[in-house]
Amino acid sequence: MTPCPANVVRHWLRGALLALLAAPAAAQAAAPAPAAPGGATQGAAPLPQLTQARPFTWAPTDDDRGLVRVPVGRGGGWLSVLDPGFQVRLVSSFSSDPTVEVLLYPSLSGVAGKAERFLLQFPLGALGGAPTPAVVAFHPFGVSEKSPFQGSVLPTLCQQRGWLLIAPYGLIDTNYAQVDAQTALLGALALVDQYLPIDRTRLYGVGFSMGALNALSFGMRHQDPDGFRFAGIVDHSGPLDAAQQYAIGDAALKALLADPDHFGGSPAAKPFEYERISPAPLLGGAIDPLRAAVENLLHVPIYLHCNMQDPDSSLVTQTLALHAYLEARGGKVQLSTTMNGSLHAWSTLDMAAALDFLEPHPLGALPTSMRMHADRPGRWLASTLLAAPGQSIARYRLDRIAGANAFQLRETRSLDALAVDLAALGLWPGQPLFLEAESADGSSDQLVLQGYGQPPASVKLFGFLPLPWTHDAGADTLQMTPHPTGTFVLVEVQP
Repeated sequence: MTPCPANVVRHWLRGALLALLAAPAAAQAAAPAPAAPGGATQGAAPLPQLTQARPFTWAPTDDDRGLVRVPVGRGGGWLSVLDPGFQVRLVSSFSSDPTVEVLLYPSLSGVAGKAERFLLQFPLGALGGAPTPAVVAFHPFGVSEKSPFQGSVLPTLCQQRGWLLIAPYGLIDTNYAQVDAQTALLGALALVDQYLPIDRTRLYGVGFSMGALNALSFGMRHQDPDGFRFAGIVDHSGPLDAAQQYAIGDAALKALLADPDHFGGSPAAKPFEYERISPAPLLGGAIDPLRAAVENLLHVPIYLHCNMQDPDSSLVTQTLALHAYLEARGGKVQLSTTMNGSLHAWSTLDMAAALDFLEPHPLGALPTSMRMHADRPGRWLASTLLAAPGQSIARYRLDRIAGANAFQLRETRSLDALAVDLAALGLWPGQPLFLEAESADGSSDQLVLQGYGQPPASVKLFGFLPLPWTHDAGADTLQMTPHPTGTFVLVEVQP
């Protein structure tokens, strides 16, 4: 491991320091209040638990696991910018690229009362400001973010390619991809992107075991074209269904997953919290096609790997089932298997081959055919979920009809209102537009078509029945409810 000079990280922080020095009043107002007993601050929301700052070591320590503790006091090599949002320190590196450890306060982790921690290896050339490809490496259950560095060759491979390597902790070592851990990752990515711009077309997720669940789950739940999206994913022996893991787990695992730092209850008590992060919930041992949110990733290259002699045979079974499921649906998937004895480890995966599979496929134009599972309102590729019943996952299929100015919205479930970006689908509102719509649950779906700067001349069902509509000139949208009972309709919009 190679130490890196302190001026590297100071250079990295220079932009933040200059910005804060330009606004000293704001920085002073944001300074942390004196620490109060029990890890709280006076006059502010409680902070995470505090711990005495210690020098960094790659050996396991008591501070590696559990909820992230905020280091205080002298020593440990920590540097803090004037804004209390984060702390950073240089650590010894596994490659010739420098590595830093970063700690986010709750203001940047996005999770009240909880800090996040991550390791970042970066090429010196990235300090110039050009967007840089990046790998987000997720650790397995019960260990820290040091695992991808110590257990895999990712540091060397990323250094050779000139890529960033980001290893998040996920708030706690046993996070199981729960939503707060994913929120904290967004905070980490935003911070890195502020100082070392990430190439948004080449952001890859790599995970082992629980970490593979994290990679798939973050990828499927983050499909906003303006946000952080994975261009490819490496899934090494990941579980697919958090509720299934609870069911087969021992009493200790059940208690852990049900506690407030994970899912806040059992699957029976909190079914939505488990399902919303599970890529492929199981039904009778098989993937349930109605709930397989991994379909959000059919356009994303996925490299699956397992050791056929892995002592956790259920992970082998799930990996093989996922490969068959994605392949049958036209996914961009490749399966790698090995016979490596009774070993559950990073090392059974040929990481170079996995990255070679992903690298030629940056994010491009949005797909014009998609099956979406949306667990919250927001942008999902070429559509925006506007409203859905509470504690539910909206499901729908959106397809551009080739060779025509037309699209289909089908198989909708738990969907109240959806906006469709016509331009993203390659459709033109200045020409006659045709829409086929049908609900799978017998409910009415409000539809908002984006791109109508002018109101249409007419909107009709099957070419002759007038369909009520409204036009919003300020938002350039056309709103309608195609089918009040979910039956099949053909809508014709004349400009």
